[in-house]
Amino acid sequence: MWWNRESKLAGAILVAFGLGVAFAGIAYFQSTTGFDAIYALFIMLFCGLVCGFILAPRIGNLFGQGLGSAIYFKRDKLERAPDRLDRMKGLVEAARYDEASAELRQVLARDFMDIDARMLLIRVRRESLLDEDGAVEICREFFDHPGHPSNHDSIDMLLSLSDSLPPDEAAGYLRRELKRGRYSTYDRKLLQNRLEAL
Repeated sequence: MWWNRESKLAGAILVAFGLGVAFAGIAYFQSTTGFDAIYALFIMLFCGLVCGFILAPRIGNLFGQGLGSAIYFKRDKLERAPDRLDRMKGLVEAARYDEASAELRQVLARDFMDIDARMLLIRVRRESLLDEDGAVEICREFFDHPGHPSNHDSIDMLLSLSDSLPPDEAAGYLRRELKRGRYSTYDRKLLQNRLEAL
């Protein structure tokens, strides 16, 4: 498994490490007596801070997703991504491009990071509606969002964007994604080759 911040294995190990540090601090504090207990208290507080820094983002993300699902949309709509796109793909095959584009925009309004829906919308705007500027803007808004994922899932969109932009601007996006992204060796080499070609 490629080790990165979005890896479930990495997250589980970090959580286990954070809890281990917290329990170690508590155990050390309980095992000390007298004057040494003062130092043990500071060590326990430090361990608690380490545990908090590790666990807080994951707990916040978990509750944030649940709250967002409850307020803005039903979770089952997001968990059945292939089913959700079947209707839009059918509209594209039936040459109902404007309707497909509008529905895909609604999907992205609920789930901004849905890469499959975004790629389908880009294809509709570019190939069916001949709206190259619209397709580029859909790519831009994804990569300009500070929370977008930079990994294997978004690499096709990044390459598509680099094909459409002027060389200097495309190189800027590629450099930024290479710096912030978590790519496999193959994907990173692919992006570096594209950057060198520009």
